[in-house]
Amino acid sequence: MNSISILDETLFQTNNELKTLDLSQNRISTLKSSLFQNNEKLELLNLENNQIELITKKTFEGLFNLRSLNLSSNKIYVLSSGAFKDLKSLESLDISKNKIAVTRYHFCSLTKLTSLSFRSNALKTIEFSDLTELTHLDLSDNEITRITFDSLPHLKVMNLHRNSLYEIRNDMFSKTTNLEELLLSGNRIYGIEPYAFKNLSNLRILSLTGNRELKISSELFNWLNDTTLERIEISRIGTEIHNDAFDVVGSDVIFLV
Repeated sequence: MNSISILDETLFQTNNELKTLDLSQNRISTLKSSLFQNNEKLELLNLENNQIELITKKTFEGLFNLRSLNLSSNKIYVLSSGAFKDLKSLESLDISKNKIAVTRYHFCSLTKLTSLSFRSNALKTIEFSDLTELTHLDLSDNEITRITFDSLPHLKVMNLHRNSLYEIRNDMFSKTTNLEELLLSGNRIYGIEPYAFKNLSNLRILSLTGNRELKISSELFNWLNDTTLERIEISRIGTEIHNDAFDVVGSDVIFLV
């Protein structure tokens, strides 16, 4: 770790050709609103492992060409509305290991985002919309009890490991039809409605491990495509599993029990 704690607001004003900036492993607690105002060509910004607490709507103002932003391992607890409004080119956002509890309305401008990590925050509910290019979403190690997706048509990997989900409804994944990996391990799921996986015809990996109250019905896997499905993880779950629950699953599928 370095010892930088304060960044003068004029520090980067003469570096208008700057494309990559790594400020990780410092003690920065505040990002002044005019800090990056002359850095429109910046493409990669790494602020990992600092002590930042607040992201305002002016923090990243004008960074129209930024493609990668790493804010992981800070102390962020507030994301102001419009905090990412100018990041029209952003493809990767890592905001894991912070203290954020609310996500609503913060990502509607990130139409090119393909990878989003929100691992290890304090999220309880999730509402995402307009992330039409997103392929990887990590929401593991939060306190999520409810999720709502407007449309995530290109999402391939969703990690919901170690949250507080207790029920999987029929409509929960109806707008994530291209999912290939769905990780629901380590939750408190006791019930999965029979058509919850109906639209997941591309699913390769499904993990339900560690849901100790889970009951698996005979209809649950009826909609999974045995030509794409490779692995189902069901170790350390409830003891109530219908005898014919896996009859429709192909013989090549690996069960980890």
